[in-house]
Parts: sequence; structure tokens; C-alpha cells
Amino acid sequence: MKPKIDRIRELMAVRQWSASELARHMGVSRSETTRLLNGKRSGGNKVISGLIKAFPDEPLETLFFLPTMYPNVNTNKCSVPIKKPSDIHQQIPVKHPDAHQLACTVNEDDGLVEIKQGKYVTTLAVPPGRIGGQYENAQYRRGKDGKPEIDPEEAELVRLIYRLFMGGKTITGIATYLTQQGIPTPRKKPRWRDSTVESILTNERYKGDALLQKQFTVDFLNKKMKNNEGEVPQYYVTDSHPAIIDRTEWELVQAEMARRKEKGNHQNSLNVFSSKIYCGECGSYYGSKVWHSTDKYRKVVWRCNGKYERQTRCSTKHLTDDEIKRLFLSAVSRLHDERETLIEDCRFMREILSDTSEHEAEQARLMEELTAVGLLTEKLFEENAAGKLTTDDFDARHASYVERYNDLQTKLKAIADSEKRKRQQIKVLDRFIKDIRGMKALPIDFSERLWNALVEKLTIYPDGTAEFLFKNGTTVTERL
Repeated sequence: MKPKIDRIRELMAVRQWSASELARHMGVSRSETTRLLNGKRSGGNKVISGLIKAFPDEPLETLFFLPTMYPNVNTNKCSVPIKKPSDIHQQIPVKHPDAHQLACTVNEDDGLVEIKQGKYVTTLAVPPGRIGGQYENAQYRRGKDGKPEIDPEEAELVRLIYRLFMGGKTITGIATYLTQQGIPTPRKKPRWRDSTVESILTNERYKGDALLQKQFTVDFLNKKMKNNEGEVPQYYVTDSHPAIIDRTEWELVQAEMARRKEKGNHQNSLNVFSSKIYCGECGSYYGSKVWHSTDKYRKVVWRCNGKYERQTRCSTKHLTDDEIKRLFLSAVSRLHDERETLIEDCRFMREILSDTSEHEAEQARLMEELTAVGLLTEKLFEENAAGKLTTDDFDARHASYVERYNDLQTKLKAIADSEKRKRQQIKVLDRFIKDIRGMKALPIDFSERLWNALVEKLTIYPDGTAEFLFKNGTTVTERL
């Protein structure tokens, strides 16, 4: 979206802002606003979000030249196909980058995506069967009906990457493994890069969705493309093509990725036990150590990483892979015995997490207060423009409004973050219930996928006890 420079200058004049003050309110550098006001900065996420932050009460159409919307009419100059209800093939939710929710209709027969906002309509021309450009992915091919279908061999590689990640491997570890196995990338290159693996793990196309206009053409003659940084709207289409990865599985991968980023760089790229085992005495992670690395007595053990970093050594015991697996299987067997009770508990926890009424009420209250602060600020500038305030009075009141505004924004962000964590916890509980239900009979064999799906952490204590904390919040204690 391109900013309306003249209107922004008018708003600055009313508020008596200099370019430096505009930069401060936008949260950008002085040079950024200079380029903007001189017409050398036409858009981008930073500018768009900054202007909305600086002028929160101004409608978007006041600040920006919005993408062309044509009235719901047919004339000689402009003919926009308006579909009758019987022509609508698929109704889908659409996310607009500036948070407006738009209605979207997809008709793949004539290759049009129709975006509606009130009485206005925008159409995007998309070749039949190519919503979101599925054929740019090697895992899809054109079917006999012209629509995308899954290439089984290529899709299995995607599923392998998802299994490896949920089995405990890091993005780097997956890239190393695939390269060592001689498996080519989707572009048929021998070496896998972290960015390639991460793009596969985060690409919404593999769960059957498509984000339209990730890129756009800036030069039609030279066919030059540019990544969309807010210059044109993006539209999110759900269930636009066959999914390779189950939607729940895809969401769990995103939750696991977020969890690892929060914990920091402790995840080992090769072993599923990394970042899961803690010392109950000093709180350090357990790490893998090699004993007798050069002789026939070579042995890999897991030991507290902080054991020799203090004057008093930790007295927690070391563990081998086989001992960890034995402890895990014993704990899981106890979960299995109480399976139905656990499932009921998980469902109860899910209901609690799904209740957002309290957060919604608090969010509405904060938004009302945010609007009030905006009105008070506007009135303050009017009084100052009329010469009713001294400089000291204006500065003091303005500073208090800015402080209150920032405080409200912080609280709103905290609510949004809390809701995001709740949604992730719900996905984890759903996966936990599914895995517990899948354990039909004992004994079961150890699997990395089951370990990673069930275990939040394992704590080893000096008295020889091992406490499992499972992802549904249940704790089980075992003896070493």
C-alpha cells in the first residue's frame, strides 16, 4: 500500500510534528521518515505499521492508497464478473495484512479469485488449478482434470522431514542427514541448506492452504518479481488443494518450533534426548559424553553439563541410552494403565484453555481505553494549537498519554501472546490424547516420535529418582 504523503503532511501540521517527531511516533529512524516524506519510500511493512501506530484513529483509506476496488457494476470501461450464489464454488476466510477480514470466493474453472469488501469487489486472475502456485512445488503436479494432485514420491520426502523434526532432530540435523543420505533437494541440488528445510516445515501449502501474492510483478516487460512487503494485499486461502501434511500435525510442528526457539540453542541435532533431561540438583541440562573414545570400552553416557563447573560437584547419576529408554517405557506403561482417566483430564484442560471469554473482555476494555487515550491526545493537540496550553503543560500531558498508550499496547500484546500459547497447548493436548489412544497393548517399543510427543522433560535427582513431566502436565516418578 502506498502512503498518501500530502495527507500525512496535513496530519503532521495539525499535530505540529516535525519529521523527527513523526519518526519517534512511527518507531523508525529519522532517515526513514525523510525518505517517506520526499516520496522515496513507497511502502513496506515497517512504514505501514509505523503510520498506523502514529495515527491509530485515522482510517486506512486516509493514510494509504488502497488496492483498486471496483464497484459491483458492469460498464463498458470495466467489467468485473460478479458470481451468483449458484456459481460460488468455495467460500474461504481471507487474512489481509492490515488485519481487515475480507470475504473471498474462488472459482477455479475461470481462474478468478474474487475478494469482496462491502459493496466493492477485487478480482485476481489465477490460472486454473494454480491457486497459490502449487506447481512451483515439486511435490505437486497437474492432474488429468487440470487441478493439482500430490506426487507420491516427492510428498514422502516432505513427510520424512516432518517426522524427523517431530522425532527430535533440529533443522540443521535434518539438512545434514538428507545430504549424507544423498537425497536431492526439491530443486535437485545435492546439498541441503537449513533455509530449505525450514521453508518446507513452515510452508502452509503442505497443509492444503495457499497465501496469494507472496510476490508481485514490478516490471511486466522484464517480468521482474519482488517479495511482497506490504505494497499489495495478501490473501490466505484455506483448503485450496490436497494436503500432504495433516493440518493438526502441521500446527504441532509450528508449536514445537516456537518452543525450541524460546528454550534457546540447546537442541542437539542428532539425539532426541537433548534438551529434555535436567539435573535436579543444579538445574543444568544433561549432555551426551563419550567415555573411552579411542578403545574397545567406548561408551556414550548422559551426564549433567554442570557437574564439574562448581566447587561442589553434582551428585546426580549418569545415564545410558538404554537406561533412559527403560525408564520411559516404564513410565508410559503406567500412563497406559490410567489411560481413560488421563484422556478425561486432558479434555477438561482443553475446555479450560479454549475458554477465551475473560481475555476477550479484557481485550475489549483495553481497546476502549486505547481509543479514549487517542481522543484525549487529539484534544490535547487542538488545545495546544489554539494557544490554551503552555509548553510545559503540553509536554507533561503528552508524555503521560504516550506512556499510557504504550502501557496499553504492552498489555494487549501480552494477551495476544497468552492466547497464542493456549492454542499451542491445545494442539499439544490433542496430540497427547491421540498418542495415548494409539497405545492399544503393552509392552510397546521405544520410538523417538513417541518420546518427543509425550515428554516435556525428565528430571534426575541425587536420590536416584527420575521424574517425567508429560506434556499434559502429568508427572510419573521412576527409580534408576
